[in-house]
Amino acid sequence: MARLNQVTETTSNSVENYRFDLAGQAIYEFIWNEFCDWYLELAKISLQSDDAELQRGTRRTLVTVLESALRLAHPIIPFITEEIWQRVAPLAAFRAIPSCCSLIQPLTDPCSTSGP
Repeated sequence: MARLNQVTETTSNSVENYRFDLAGQAIYEFIWNEFCDWYLELAKISLQSDDAELQRGTRRTLVTVLESALRLAHPIIPFITEEIWQRVAPLAAFRAIPSCCSLIQPLTDPCSTSGP
């Protein structure tokens, strides 16, 4: 979650300075090199565990990070994020939110910006 906060901050700063290239690059690198490459692979171990609490926590973290990543990327690639949202929202219990574009952009959590 700390890394997500760093990416959120980097993306916000880049957009505020009209550096959409840097915002897109930060989002891309986070989703591809960290979320997909590392966390999804490590999450498989927890999801195959017999511990229901561990599975629930892992799923919650996966959904939270995916939702935040979609909100970050939406201004840059709205059609793609909306399509993903329409497929993921019913599975992730986001039925009350009909569209990704109706979400507020994620804010950084000052308590969790330290750490790897």
